[in-house]
This record gives sequence, C-alpha cells and structure tokens, in this order.
Amino acid sequence: MTQNCHIVVIDDDLTILNITKMGLERQGFKVTLFSKPDEAISYFQEHNSIIDLIITDKNMPIITGEEILRIFKKTCPLIPIIVLTGFLDEEEAQELNRLGSSKNLLKPISLKELSAEIKGLLKITEERISLND
Repeated sequence: MTQNCHIVVIDDDLTILNITKMGLERQGFKVTLFSKPDEAISYFQEHNSIIDLIITDKNMPIITGEEILRIFKKTCPLIPIIVLTGFLDEEEAQELNRLGSSKNLLKPISLKELSAEIKGLLKITEERISLND
C-alpha cells in the first residue's frame, strides 16, 4: 500500500518538512515538499491525478490550512488531507472537518503515529474507490 503512494507535505517550517520527508520515504512513500502553499497549489492543479494524500500545516502565513482544504477538496473531493497543528479547539476541529479534513492531528507527532494515520486513510480511500468501480 505504501509503495508508489505519493504524499504532498505543506509546512512553512523547513525542519518539519525535511524530518517528515526522511521518515515517510523510509516507509516507502514518495514525498513532495512545499514550504510555500501557493507553490503546492500550482503543483496540485497540474498533478492532482498522481497525488494520493496531502499533509498540511494549519497555521501558515498568507495561505492557511483551511484555504488549502477549500482549494484541494474543490478539485478532488476524495483526496485524503491530514491537517497538522500545534493547537486545536473543538470549534476549529469542526470547521476543518466541515471543509473536508480527513484527520486533524496535533504537533508534535511521532513519525510512527503519522505513518499509521496515513496508512489508515489510504486504506479507507482505496476501499471507497473499489466500491465505486
């Protein structure tokens, strides 16, 4: 399931991006990183058919995780999106879910936990797709 799965990670923190990439690539995922959400949006618009999952930070300057959700879900409603954040109250969690977040996770998160969440979401997505075939 992890082989050939393409994950896009969006975060304005370069350290988090690089650690995430190294850990997920060790798990067999193909990972593409973006520290600038506008570049991720452009990439997504051209390559959404080859992206299996998105991980985005919630709190970024200029373009927020909420805006990422709106844009990506409008184009690909079934793509799983994990939102990472340092703090999340119930109202914010509900709003993220309403916008289409597949999972809201608090930072810091271990690579083991993140990988397990990714694999679970990919399995659910795979099952949905096979039901629609």
